Amino acid sequence: MREFTNEDIKNVSLEIMDYVHDFCIKNNIKYSLFYGTLLGAVRHKGFIPWDDDIDIAMPREDYERFLEEFNKSNNNFKVVSCYNDEKYFLPFSKIVINDTLKIENVPEKYRHNIEFGIDLFPVDYIDSIEKYKKYKKKVSKLIAKRNLSLFYADKSKNIIKNIVGSFLNLFYRNKTNAICKKIDCIFNNNDEKKYSLTNDIFVLTDHIYKGDIFNKISLFDFENRKYFISDSFKNILSVCYGDYLKLPPAEKRVTHHNFKAYFTN
Repeated sequence: MREFTNEDIKNVSLEIMDYVHDFCIKNNIKYSLFYGTLLGAVRHKGFIPWDDDIDIAMPREDYERFLEEFNKSNNNFKVVSCYNDEKYFLPFSKIVINDTLKIENVPEKYRHNIEFGIDLFPVDYIDSIEKYKKYKKKVSKLIAKRNLSLFYADKSKNIIKNIVGSFLNLFYRNKTNAICKKIDCIFNNNDEKKYSLTNDIFVLTDHIYKGDIFNKISLFDFENRKYFISDSFKNILSVCYGDYLKLPPAEKRVTHHNFKAYFTN
């Protein structure tokens, strides 16, 4: 096996994204670059210089159709989700490429190695902030259970927390996949499209966008290509990053990935 370089991470991500873009056009599926990838497109016309992953999002109805149709095509790519892989422990999906391997930096017994890929998030809708707060309580409890299902003792943690976490892990450890499915379903309620959001469990703040972020999408420059972004990108980026055109301090311009990836063929 040969380990990915930083350039390999970018190049393979773009290879996946090129295929996904063409597939979505052919099948009339809406998507938009999202999170840091959307920020990179708007601010840098490509990857953020110190970042190298790709995130995209789709309206829930397009997301579910994508999950259903994408793996039927005979290609070098597949979509992995908690619905087609019982060991997959995230409520959103990944689009991966064959003949690669991604190894997360976690203890081996909790590691589920899959191919290298890009992240795909469903966008759901809510009709009131009050309803969001109610749903969020349910999601927070499920995320806590998911984390306990993957808990492992760490010498840097308090010994009492390790003991309690290890005990609770015995109860939840075989329920991770089912918990992720429940998280994915919380906001999928066919609500009026007044507000929108994703099910990204790693976002610790309230990212609530306008409800019409997929009313219109347009092609936008990204690494000498053109991908779709939401015409509501200002709303999305302001919610996620505040003054998104302002560069962060130099000490924060670092990559955050915590994995190694390899070519296996």
